[in-house]
Amino acid sequence: MKKLLVLLLLFSIMPPFLFACGGETYPEGQTGSENVSENEKSNSASDLPAINEVSEEIKSKSFKAVVLGDSIARGYGLESPETMRFSSLMAEALGEVYESVDISNYGVDGRTGVELLEFLKNDPPEEIKDCDCVIISIGGNNILQMLDATETAFKALMELDPKAVADYFKYSVATEGEGKDKFTYACDAISSVFGAVNAVFESDTFNSLITDAGKRLEEEIPQIIGEIRKLNPNAKIYFQTVYNPYKGMNVALKSVTEQLKLDDYGERSVASLNAPIEALADELGYEIVPVWTEFEESGKDLVNAGISLLPFNISVDPHPNWQGHELIAKIYYDIITEAK
Repeated sequence: MKKLLVLLLLFSIMPPFLFACGGETYPEGQTGSENVSENEKSNSASDLPAINEVSEEIKSKSFKAVVLGDSIARGYGLESPETMRFSSLMAEALGEVYESVDISNYGVDGRTGVELLEFLKNDPPEEIKDCDCVIISIGGNNILQMLDATETAFKALMELDPKAVADYFKYSVATEGEGKDKFTYACDAISSVFGAVNAVFESDTFNSLITDAGKRLEEEIPQIIGEIRKLNPNAKIYFQTVYNPYKGMNVALKSVTEQLKLDDYGERSVASLNAPIEALADELGYEIVPVWTEFEESGKDLVNAGISLLPFNISVDPHPNWQGHELIAKIYYDIITEAK
């Protein structure tokens, strides 16, 4: 997960995507728990601030939360998920606000909305019954049906010949002879790969999958919230939006007829998921956590996806890196402490 790429000449690496990429999971119903008591608080390496003034009444209280969701919630790919994922960073920061903090994490790699719903119906966490808030990170894996198409597109991208890329820049100023011929060949090779990727993401099949993923999530959210309310009518519920992991990954090269438009395709997919999350918030009484907006506005490298043309290297891993988890933790910290 730490393959951060330096994007030269064209664009810089930006945020994570919609679906989870395999990995080790917790068994259904097993939890990782972040606990911080007054005697266990430690110095954090994160930038999460403590609020300036906290009443003694708040300092004497405990804070309990339950995290439900997918690989982002679990901390997929981090060197130490139990200590580096956003819920752990939250727990540490909130330990400066409350006497004790207990955050139970039920994130599972690859979990979809319907799978989370079944989990809540059949084996709900006991911690929900007396927690202060429930945090939900779900939706991206509703596009799991896209995986075949997406893998086809990314396989084509991975087959881009590094020598063609190198020749493109080496002979870009050539006007005649062998240099010009190699530049023309490089342009055609790059354009062919970009075109193959675009063809997948612009197909009717892919567009239909995006639409269906949003519709399914729209049906699942009320049921998910309903199951949580059965267990705890008073808990605050936070539902985070889905970020675009391929932000900034549009590539336009002089003399290359096709453009690579991963940013555009990622944004279109994200929009189909965020629409129901945002539309249902008032009706169902949960608070939107603006992860998508914060990732868009951040100038940091928050995910593992990126492209470097010189030297040629590609990562399409959509998961947040440690800085991404740190930002998500800060968003929650600000929302939770502001409500005090």
